[in-house]
Formats: sequence, structure tokens, C-alpha cells
Amino acid sequence: MSGLLPNQLALWLLAHVAGVHYLPAAVLANLVAVGWNFALTDTLLYRNRRHRSLAGRMSRFFVLGNADLLLRIPLLALLVDGAHVGVLIANLMTLVTSFVVRFGILDKVIYRAKPQPAVRENA
Repeated sequence: MSGLLPNQLALWLLAHVAGVHYLPAAVLANLVAVGWNFALTDTLLYRNRRHRSLAGRMSRFFVLGNADLLLRIPLLALLVDGAHVGVLIANLMTLVTSFVVRFGILDKVIYRAKPQPAVRENA
């Protein structure tokens, strides 16, 4: 959820201040938020579980963090153009939905725990 504010702020700046169409603006805002989230996640949450290189962690994080755009962008367009929901509110709705899915995958795919050797009991 830490990427929510950077995403919304970047989307607002791009779409409402710079005049970029809301769909490409949402993609760019997502890149900003994923970069922010990677920095926080890698530094604060998983600093003791860095078994992959920085490039490996970052590339996997960016792929996962942007994969949800395949569903979020069409949903965003449907909400904005079809249901006439405001861009920022629609974006927030898609972000909350994708957060739940992405969080569940993050721990299993990118920062999986190192397998512990099996302990044999002598009987």
C-alpha cells in the first residue's frame, strides 16, 4: 500500500497538470510507484532475505509490479469511460484490488525463504 500515494500523485500530475491521457499516465504512475515500493520493500522488509542479485530482485519486482497493468488498465478504462468514475477514484479502486493479489505473490515468488535442511532424528 506504500505505493498508493506516489501512484495517485504521479497520476494526478501527469493527467491533470501535464495533460497526459489518463491511460498512459496510469502506466507511468505505476512505474513510479513500483520503483518506490521496490526501494522500501528491498530495504526495510526483506533486507535479510536477499538471496538474489539486486538486478534479479529488481527485475522480478518490476515484472510482478507491472503485470497487474494487464488487468488494471482495462478495468480503469471500464470504470472511467463506462461507469464514469473519476480517474483518481477508479485508479484507487484498481490499486486496492491489485494490492491484495500482488502481496500474496510477492512473498512466495521474489523473497521466498531459503529452504532449511531437513533435520533427521536418530531413533
